[in-house]
Amino acid sequence: MNIVIIEDEELTAEDLAHQVSKYSDDIVVQAVLPSVQESVIYFKNHPAPDLVFSDIQLQDGPSFDIFRTITLPSPIVFCTAFDEFALEAIKNNGIDYILKPFSKGDVHAAIDKFVQLRRNLSQSSPNMQKLLGDLAHIKKVTSILVYYKDKILPIRLEDIALFFKQNELTYLKTIDGRSYAMDQTLDHFEQIAGSAFFRVSRQVLIHHRCIKETVHMFNRKLEVIPSTAIDFRIEVSRNRVGDFLDWLTAH
Repeated sequence: MNIVIIEDEELTAEDLAHQVSKYSDDIVVQAVLPSVQESVIYFKNHPAPDLVFSDIQLQDGPSFDIFRTITLPSPIVFCTAFDEFALEAIKNNGIDYILKPFSKGDVHAAIDKFVQLRRNLSQSSPNMQKLLGDLAHIKKVTSILVYYKDKILPIRLEDIALFFKQNELTYLKTIDGRSYAMDQTLDHFEQIAGSAFFRVSRQVLIHHRCIKETVHMFNRKLEVIPSTAIDFRIEVSRNRVGDFLDWLTAH
């Protein structure tokens, strides 16, 4: 089994390569790649490995940029210190998701999953259902990490009222009225927040618990009245009204 590791922390990469190699004598770590740029160059010029272990946050950008740049058929085990990227990991060939600091058990369990998936897909039984069932066990995002002064605060998704964009900055606002400036984009939060949130416009992603009522406007738009105090109007884009009402009914 050929494996490639994408990791920019040298000691972590060495430890991961050691743990991977201990799984089986048949495993070969073909390369350890420290950046998005080097990874793209490597995969353009080498055959795809059987499996990739990849950190998410590299020095020159998120590793997701690698897989947006090239088409890589290899399944990927994502490794990170934070748990907020699970949904995006699934969209990038992710078959598992392990948190740092990881143990030998975490690494070997991820390889076990890959071996089992490959075995299932090589058989003639209904493999797709099994594959989807296994992927369903990937960790779901439950909290967003907020960096506030010298603290790192985990904010549960269920406690978030909305994400919004104002003056080119993205903010998170909690049900109880606290606001935090965020480094990530509104598009990023839309990808990871789950079905409890709805993107009503380019500026606002709102949790259904935050919606007090909606009001018809003269131009066939809707205005959302939130239960949390805000200093701007939330309007549902006209082309999103139907989807919004369907979503609101489902919640």
